[in-house]
Amino acid sequence: MKKLQAGDVLLANEYQVRRGNHVSGLVLGPSELRPNEYLVTFTNGIAKDISPRLIDDLFVVLTRE
Repeated sequence: MKKLQAGDVLLANEYQVRRGNHVSGLVLGPSELRPNEYLVTFTNGIAKDISPRLIDDLFVVLTRE
């Protein structure tokens, strides 16, 4: 996975949509508490540090480029 930047958008992938329990998110930047994770705010109102592997498994990333 390439490095994410603040402002990148995370859209629910096909797996999440099929399960019917999907959210999207916005990357706020690297986590201040956990190295190698990202702080993400989700459409359900939760902000959380998540790993790049979880992002790869559950989201389609739209970068700012």
